[in-house]
Amino acid sequence: MASMQELYAAFFSRSSDLIPSDVKELDGNLWRNLPEYVTDSLIKRLSFCERVPLRQVCRSWLEGSLSHLPTSDVELQSLPILVGNWSLTVYNVKRNAWREKSLKDVYLNDMVKGLESAGGLICAVTRHSENLLIVHNPFTNQSKYLIAPKAFKAPFEQSSNPSYMFGPPRLRSLSDIALHYDAMTGMYRSILGLVCDKQKASYTIILANTYHDTHRTTFVYDSLTNSWTECDKVPKEIMFWYGGESRIVCNESLYCLAKGKYFPQGYLECMLVKFNLCSRKWTYFPVPEDCNEDHPFLVEHRKNVIFISQRDEPRTLQFYRFDESNGWGCWQSMKSMPSTLWTEFVGKADQCLSRCVGKGNLIYLTGQKRKGSGVVALVFDPTRCVYKWLPELKDDHLMSELRCYEPSLQPV
Repeated sequence: MASMQELYAAFFSRSSDLIPSDVKELDGNLWRNLPEYVTDSLIKRLSFCERVPLRQVCRSWLEGSLSHLPTSDVELQSLPILVGNWSLTVYNVKRNAWREKSLKDVYLNDMVKGLESAGGLICAVTRHSENLLIVHNPFTNQSKYLIAPKAFKAPFEQSSNPSYMFGPPRLRSLSDIALHYDAMTGMYRSILGLVCDKQKASYTIILANTYHDTHRTTFVYDSLTNSWTECDKVPKEIMFWYGGESRIVCNESLYCLAKGKYFPQGYLECMLVKFNLCSRKWTYFPVPEDCNEDHPFLVEHRKNVIFISQRDEPRTLQFYRFDESNGWGCWQSMKSMPSTLWTEFVGKADQCLSRCVGKGNLIYLTGQKRKGSGVVALVFDPTRCVYKWLPELKDDHLMSELRCYEPSLQPV
């Protein structure tokens, strides 16, 4: 529990080294006698980072820290972040501006294709050592490096089947596996998943690849035991594909889009793949043709798995909710994005939708600006059909990875 002197020290001196002596001598329990509105007004004048040690001073700490955009449900709130070019850029709600934080000290730069974010942590692959992963909390600036199991390395010999060409022999590390794009099939062969348990202050990392039918092992890391476990093999019927970048965590399971080797008539080539953290088993579900696979994205919205695709007739962004109540799964059509809003987005964005992520209530969309330089950003709540245009980003963020971020003190 933060004391009164810590509260005043953070506000007046902004540094623990500059705490006045008279403040240090104050009784640490006096703040309990202050009216709620006094501590509220004081805390709201502090910067976001300075509020961290004071998170339990008053009940409205969350309201002051995680401003509402545009919903008032704090528990289902998240913020958009972009990681790339040696920096993390996060949206500051109160100032309606993007705030940038350097990541050079944790070497987060050229591995962003393997990036994942959950529970206040970001996890990624780094090129600075073979099979090295980094877990980082940008809020507390704590980092931890992990070595992936040696058995996770995939074979790189050339295949006799040209449709399953592997990367060139020089690709040897986990980062190369995560980043390598197979131009012939449009597939990423490996995925990285991150799941956080805030109650246990722990997290789980999932590593899996589909490079070869004999190399489909899944490895799971548990931060509580600091150990890797070999789990179920990825089904031979699917291949991880660039849509795997749309992986999400929902209801104790990891979901992503993958390429199906075999699919029933009337269904798309892409499939929804699920890894259950409790059973540690893989399952997959076909996606009906009605859902359309034009630039598909997968997001989590209000604890539901949502499939998003672009439509030309009518020109809009369509949302489908996944229901796993029967064996094949059921895809329920939701309200689409208003055609006027989608037309406005397409009018601003040159390449339509380039990034789409969601967590809680909100879905964030970005696209390259049509006229001039920059990146267009939009936040949208499909349930309430409310939206807000965010400030445009610089060209530096064109290649940055967009993720949802939940600031927290989650330990690494």
